[in-house]
Amino acid sequence: MRRVLYGFSRFFLEEIRLLLLIFSFFSRINFKLEFDFESDFKRAVKYIPVFSFASGFFLYLLYRFILLPGVSQPFAEIILFSVQYFLFNYFHFDGFLDTSDAFFLSSSRSKEEILKVMDDPRIGSFALLSGVIYILVKINLYVALLPADPLIFIFAFAQGRASILFSAFVFPRSAKNYGLGYTFVSTGRRRLVLPLLIFLIPELYYFPVYSVFSLLISFVFSSYFVKKLGGFTGDIFGAICEISELSFLFLALFIR
Repeated sequence: MRRVLYGFSRFFLEEIRLLLLIFSFFSRINFKLEFDFESDFKRAVKYIPVFSFASGFFLYLLYRFILLPGVSQPFAEIILFSVQYFLFNYFHFDGFLDTSDAFFLSSSRSKEEILKVMDDPRIGSFALLSGVIYILVKINLYVALLPADPLIFIFAFAQGRASILFSAFVFPRSAKNYGLGYTFVSTGRRRLVLPLLIFLIPELYYFPVYSVFSLLISFVFSSYFVKKLGGFTGDIFGAICEISELSFLFLALFIR
């Protein structure tokens, strides 16, 4: 009996460690644990839905019970946006900015030149313009949608991460043989099936039209860059997350 309990406790602690890895990877919350990232991430990918719905639920509670009753519009939505992007979307948004520069240059540049633009830490003019427009549009969508139905925020937040898994499953290719994009794709389709199903079952049950539309936008976007670059990078996955969230909310504005 003692051996069984010892084995179960080791298994439980290991699974908690993998869950914390996902929180450290997808947010600015760093638990400062030692990880063998290449191998541990492949086993931890099943916890991406847990992270996504838990983080979305935390932000929902912040908005629903603190910001919405205590702060006037649009400041409640601006604060929500700021907390979300400081804690959870910071790296995704950075990928969106880099990909925006690459997208506008992709018609006239080679694969190597586009990847060089993405790796450049400086923000280009196209990235700046895209970023400002994105922020303004998303905050206005929050103002228009969340006061009447704040629960939609959780599913929009989760949909962004679901679209990363969906894209990696449909197009399991990396533009480089290193980096976060390569690490994600090398996880393999078999390991992506379970977390993708955990995402899609509640998404398609509660918001089927928005979810399918968001996945379709992700598919089109992914197809373009896979054709242009031969696969994904970490920046492209970040852009997919941002575009997927925005498309989910954008359709909700017109179809309720």
